[in-house]
Amino acid sequence: MPQAAYALLVRLRIGAAALLILTTTVVTSQASDEIRVRLASGREFSGFVDQRTDDDCLWLRCSGTGIEVIRPIKWQRITETKHDDRLLNVAELKLLAAELKSRSPIETSRSQHIEGNKIVMQGSRDTSAETYDRAIQASGPVTGPVRSVDFDAQIANWDGDVEPDGLLVHVYPLDGNGTVTPVDGTLSVELTVPRRRDYSQVPHGRGMSVDRIGRWSRAIRATDLTASGVVVKLPFQAVHPEFDNDTWSHGLVHLRLAVPGHGVFEDSMDGLRVREFAPLRDWMQSHTGHRHFAHERTGRGKR
Repeated sequence: MPQAAYALLVRLRIGAAALLILTTTVVTSQASDEIRVRLASGREFSGFVDQRTDDDCLWLRCSGTGIEVIRPIKWQRITETKHDDRLLNVAELKLLAAELKSRSPIETSRSQHIEGNKIVMQGSRDTSAETYDRAIQASGPVTGPVRSVDFDAQIANWDGDVEPDGLLVHVYPLDGNGTVTPVDGTLSVELTVPRRRDYSQVPHGRGMSVDRIGRWSRAIRATDLTASGVVVKLPFQAVHPEFDNDTWSHGLVHLRLAVPGHGVFEDSMDGLRVREFAPLRDWMQSHTGHRHFAHERTGRGKR
């Protein structure tokens, strides 16, 4: 082989090896930034720490083929975190999250437009999350079939008093590629909780019964989809766990999304907290029969 040709072949091999090393390093670096969290409800989510993360919420970002989902998770809901095969507590996760924060590719885009059921992105760093939400809303009804639905539920307070007001449900309709898809449908939710009864009323249950304390039905529209999925507020009904001393602190929520032309999708979440974890309030409830101080404003009055 001529010397010049041999030298060229060596340089090509060195260049290919360098490119392979660089690519492997980038992929490994991106993979090492991913975290997995387990919530008190038993749900697990994985993704990258978004720049929105603050003292109130961990914002976890994951992406599909045509869209990104950025999910806010209250720190107090996290029970376990894994990063690089290492288990972390919440305090360690907060320190790590400050280092792993990154900007969403959607927010770094200059312009976005809809092609079919995909969001096409171009450009630099001037587009806000609000533009992303408007782009999803402009996409109209889904063109591909819904294959599954991811649900998440938690108790939440959305007004000016001190107690939780009901369930906050996030709905993520997914197509065959795991991409969040806007749909029209009907969401049905039932909340079932154990309750104390007089022993004579339920002797077979030793003074305990399992009762449905909430039932809701809401219409879902394609334009309701945001970066946090479809968010639905479901106020507590006749039985409010914060004011009913016979209600247990945990229950089961059953969720059902019926999408015409696509099917019916269901899930159940056991171990859902229906009353906030509050050691002092729990002690007050067991000794005084109520959970709130006289100076606290509540939505239903104090018992």
